[in-house]
Amino acid sequence: MSNGRAVGVELGIEDHSLISSPVFHPPSFSPCRRKGLADHPTTALNAMTTAKPVATRPSVPTPSALTLILTNLKDSLVYLTVLPLFFLVYSTPTFATFYALLVQTFSRQTIFLQITFLLTFASYWIHCLLLSLPDLHHLPQWITKRKIQPAKTPSLEWYAKAAKSVLFNQIVVSAAWGAVFYKLAGWRGMQCDAPLPSVAIMVRDFLVFVVVEEIGFYYGHRLLHHSAIYKYVHKMHHEFTAPVAIAAIYCHPVEHILSNLLPLFAGPLLMRSHLVTFWLWSVIAQFNAVNSHCGYRIPFLPSPLQHDYHHQVFNANFGVLGWLDRMHGTQGGFDAWECEYREREKRAVEGRKD
Repeated sequence: MSNGRAVGVELGIEDHSLISSPVFHPPSFSPCRRKGLADHPTTALNAMTTAKPVATRPSVPTPSALTLILTNLKDSLVYLTVLPLFFLVYSTPTFATFYALLVQTFSRQTIFLQITFLLTFASYWIHCLLLSLPDLHHLPQWITKRKIQPAKTPSLEWYAKAAKSVLFNQIVVSAAWGAVFYKLAGWRGMQCDAPLPSVAIMVRDFLVFVVVEEIGFYYGHRLLHHSAIYKYVHKMHHEFTAPVAIAAIYCHPVEHILSNLLPLFAGPLLMRSHLVTFWLWSVIAQFNAVNSHCGYRIPFLPSPLQHDYHHQVFNANFGVLGWLDRMHGTQGGFDAWECEYREREKRAVEGRKD
């Protein structure tokens, strides 16, 4: 693999070594084919990318806690619908019988390692392949209209480049980490046998997972942005300023362990959770990672605007949910930018040009 500088030059990206500056703006380059505004299916949204985000915009008031909660609930309507349906199926005797058969058929090691790998691997690529349709084929139109940075369209070559790194991280890095996790799970007493945990236990564990991941990802992510580390590790992930779904784990192996795997596994190890709880958690967390890099604000799914903004300005929005960003004041000018974006998106979807 070439170093970060060489890749940046290859893809036409300027050096991001100025990242530590609080007023740094990203270059208007990306590893995407640049298309004329007239021939792009989301022309009405192109105005969103003409003005670069700024670090601070004090004229826009900070949203209240209630506003943030209501917005997040609306954006998470799919989760609020799908998860209760899953728990209904999970609570049936049929699911318990199926899982008991799984435990009887395979060894503990196979269940912990191979089945966990297949579950996460398949869920990641199914999601990415679905999101490749608007990226590479501009279908369906109701999604392409909601492209956050419509002037930057990823090419098939970029997908191929990202896929190589993603597959390496999944097959080599994650597999090696899986062996470590298996030992740690045995030490912590994580179980994969019947009986299955109750829904109440799973929800309790999930609440802890969310907090642990936010803490681990936020501080790990900020560490990767330190000037002494960034160009050697995290710069690879920031080779593009417009996020693409497949590149959710397009990153240096060190970053994949520090920023992706450790925060994900820490909660289940801490809580000694059942493996089924971890499976559900890993699929949801992975879905969120892909969604936050998808480049589209799809209705009723968690908004990717926060992380998309991070890829544009580099020095804001380091967390998953934004709690620690608000506590530490590292959200930059995101509130103002999001407000402006939503207004422009509304006009674009309605077909208005004003």
